[in-house]
Amino acid sequence: MTKLLVSTSGSSRHIGRQIGIFWLGAILGGVLVQIILAAAPRSGPEAKPVFRMNRVAVDRAGGGDATLSPDGQRLVTTSKRSGNWEMWIYDLRTTQWTQVTNDPADDFEAKWSPDGSTLAFCSTRTGQKDIWTIDLKSGALKQITFSEHDDEYPAWSPDGKQLVY
Repeated sequence: MTKLLVSTSGSSRHIGRQIGIFWLGAILGGVLVQIILAAAPRSGPEAKPVFRMNRVAVDRAGGGDATLSPDGQRLVTTSKRSGNWEMWIYDLRTTQWTQVTNDPADDFEAKWSPDGSTLAFCSTRTGQKDIWTIDLKSGALKQITFSEHDDEYPAWSPDGKQLVY
């Protein structure tokens, strides 16, 4: 399957299958815990790092696809707390949840832009999975893909000017 690289300016080009860091990000994005690498408790060749996991949020309605914001202060996740799959932001400082989307369709797989101002996400608003963006300050939505097949797993380029899916 060929993937399409879409620039936020509207241009696009076909590229090869995206693997590696993008799939790894999609897999690791579903974790709702903070992982801290601590110093090894012993020294020598057998010493191994110790991982300590701390629960930072609980979504009793069911959630997933969590992604940490670039500044490390917020999580965006998908939750059914409003009845269907919508995107919610959890503020790690205030421990408050804020609903980002509210539509009868399902919204999921959100990824932060590098500057933290915009989310790219997958939505079924058009009947199949398309990529959309939402400006977190204004709430402005923009449909990015218009294909006849499902478009999923958006990821931003480091400069925030392109999306790959």
